[in-house]
Amino acid sequence: ALGEVTAGDVLRIVAKEIAVALLLALAMGGMAFGFALALTSLNLRVALAVATALVTVVVTADLVGAMLPLAASLVGADPAAMSAPLITTVADVSGVFMYFVIAQLFLRG
Repeated sequence: ALGEVTAGDVLRIVAKEIAVALLLALAMGGMAFGFALALTSLNLRVALAVATALVTVVVTADLVGAMLPLAASLVGADPAAMSAPLITTVADVSGVFMYFVIAQLFLRG
């Protein structure tokens, strides 16, 4: 809305978002791995599926939250139009999809 972000800033912003998202995701994934391992009587495949899915979802949600307003700004739309409910819905729906795909890959036969 204020015209503060230029096309040249996008790469820098995305790199920063990825770095922060990876730190957060790896910390959360590590904790989820430990909890899943404990709760499933040391089932490594389930724990890896849960941790991998969580890391993937956190990084994706962070990027969605950063990229939708940036994309709106770059095409001349109001970034504020990318409201929190829209970003949350996109992140949640894609997160559930990713969780099931990753679980299927890890837990298949």
